[in-house]
Amino acid sequence: MPLVAATLAGSLMFSGVGLVFAVAAAVRLVATGDRRQEVLWLVPVAFVFGAWYVAFGRSGGGTSPAFSAGNILVLPIYTLWGLGTSVAGLFGAGGLLGVPFLVLAAGVVGFAWWRGSLDPFALGVAAGLITFYVLTGLSRAQLGYEQAGSGRYIYEGAIFWLILLADAARGLPWRGTWRPAAIACLFLACFNSSVVLFTYATAKTAQMQRQVADLQALAAERSDPCLNSNGAVDLLVMPQLNAPALYYRAIDRYGDPAASLPVVDHADFEQARTNLQRTPCS
Repeated sequence: MPLVAATLAGSLMFSGVGLVFAVAAAVRLVATGDRRQEVLWLVPVAFVFGAWYVAFGRSGGGTSPAFSAGNILVLPIYTLWGLGTSVAGLFGAGGLLGVPFLVLAAGVVGFAWWRGSLDPFALGVAAGLITFYVLTGLSRAQLGYEQAGSGRYIYEGAIFWLILLADAARGLPWRGTWRPAAIACLFLACFNSSVVLFTYATAKTAQMQRQVADLQALAAERSDPCLNSNGAVDLLVMPQLNAPALYYRAIDRYGDPAASLPVVDHADFEQARTNLQRTPCS
């Protein structure tokens, strides 16, 4: 337990995700009768973290809007949306499909707990899973509940779901139709996830080629007398680049990110140049 407390404190020094594992560990210890007193080892960690948060943690900078009381109102749906999309992500799905996936997964885990003994380890994992989206929602719910389904949050929640569902699967009778049904579900999960991965990688490559063409168009139009000072290079791919003068000021100071990259998407390059020009130009 001293080693556990030390490594837990170390994880909290690097990432807030350590809080999730702190809750998971605490719940597991409390739910285990003969180890309940060992939860006292986590008290110094909680005290030090609380002192750090009061002194420094609340003043940390960030790009997200500040926490507001409205976060608490959005928190329930934010948490449920995150739980649903994370388990749906195991099967290469997402969005509204997260609702039936959440109901099904929660039902499977709950039924397994009802039929067998409630495993303290699984209970800790479930507490950690819920804590992850609750903590994230407290600081990000103002961005909208759909933000809980972002990829950077799905894969973390999916890890907890894998543990919970694998624990529930231990009680399945591996005979009759259960075995081929489980194999079919595994194949479906792997196939759908591989399709999503391939599609995303392909789309991301095309998007980056288009972004390079847009940045090259900005460079080509810099000395053009017809340059529109309020022109947007590409509202679909780069909506934030709507003030060429600010962009030119930035690359003069920090360097041009696309200076050495070739233009692959020539059609978008020409369209971006057209977007940057005033009409009519005299």
